[in-house]
Amino acid sequence: MLMVSLSRKNSANGSKLFFCLFALFLLLFTKPSSISWAQSEPAPAQSSSTIPLIPVQGPIGPATADFVARQFANTNSNTAAIILQINTPGGLDQAMRQIVNTILQAPVPVITWVAPAGARAASAGMFIMMASDVAVMSSTSNMGAATPVNANDPENNVARKVISDASAYMRTLAARQDRNADIAVTAITDGSSFTADEALINGLIDLVADSLPDLIATLNGQSVEKNGSTLSLDLDNAVIEPRETDWRDDLLAFVAQPNIAYLLLTIGFYGIILEFYSPGIALGGILGVICLVLASYGLSLLPVNYAGASLMVLGLVLLCAELLTPGIAVLGAGGLLAFLLGSFLLIDTAEPAWQISRALIAATTVSTGALMALVLWSALKARKQPPASGVEHMIGQSAVALEDFQRQGAVQLQGERWQAVSNQPVQRGEHITVTRVEGLTLYIAKKDRAT
Repeated sequence: MLMVSLSRKNSANGSKLFFCLFALFLLLFTKPSSISWAQSEPAPAQSSSTIPLIPVQGPIGPATADFVARQFANTNSNTAAIILQINTPGGLDQAMRQIVNTILQAPVPVITWVAPAGARAASAGMFIMMASDVAVMSSTSNMGAATPVNANDPENNVARKVISDASAYMRTLAARQDRNADIAVTAITDGSSFTADEALINGLIDLVADSLPDLIATLNGQSVEKNGSTLSLDLDNAVIEPRETDWRDDLLAFVAQPNIAYLLLTIGFYGIILEFYSPGIALGGILGVICLVLASYGLSLLPVNYAGASLMVLGLVLLCAELLTPGIAVLGAGGLLAFLLGSFLLIDTAEPAWQISRALIAATTVSTGALMALVLWSALKARKQPPASGVEHMIGQSAVALEDFQRQGAVQLQGERWQAVSNQPVQRGEHITVTRVEGLTLYIAKKDRAT
């Protein structure tokens, strides 16, 4: 009784801890007005002018847009200009537009520089270049190929609308900065790409520079139009301030990757299943809640197809039901199918950098199916085994007579004293077999003659 009491107490304490942590995470992630990752204190005023150097590298997503916005906000009256150093294969349309809006609303000139050698500003990167006040490329870089990925079939009406919308946006940005809009639009309609020299000749960029000192020296003293005003680029004595991502930016970028968010979602559900299937110290529940919260945050930043998300949730719920109450695998098979379909439909974009790996989907589905099969096999095996307790378990067991008796007497079975009824005389110490049990009475027979 003491062991049972302690076990129940530990289980209760673990469950309390699990639900307290769950409530804490919900509080943290559902009150963005009081806790914000995107808040940064303005940099203290400095005596000399500064030029923040902000990297835009890799696929452009929500985490990139958030990082750029925070770095733009972290400027002061001494900021002479902002340089975005770009090296990207493209990214999500919504994140790109957020960065473009940040550039257009900036109070100081924004310089985009495709660097280092061999860098590129493809797809979304070209839109950012066209929006900047000054566009610069290193001599061995390239830009272009801005056709929307989900609009590669020009015969499709939706595709034509997407291309038309992107073309109008590109033309607007290029014309705003007095660049060659007609040539810029060909990067969308024809998928054109441009080397640095070609971009310079066609009026898409302002200059070519292979190093930061060359860029500063060339632009120093030039004038640019910014929000209806003419601003002079006084860069000669400005201090370059390299801006780097911190652990918060890295965490946001990490969980906002489709593959990572997908894995966190799956692991989170299995952690919750483990907690309810075998409650204890709440380790499974704690890890499950953490993974689910991170997955929810990551997916909230991605273009999620809600039909796919609903299928995934339905599939995981059915799998939970199958694992917790093993049956004939109907729930499990349906859950596995829904989970697989939902995985393919989860991300609502054709951009390759933001697709869930098919190998990962296959591996997750196969491992989930294997787990379901293992649980079902264990359940079937347990059903075929003889009872390990109860009245059925006692039948056929061997008992020892504690006294001589003709019809009724005391016997010992599994360390306990029982009243037994026999159809033959029994001597003390003799081993007999239990044939049936009625209430607290055993019916026995000698081993050489079972009845």
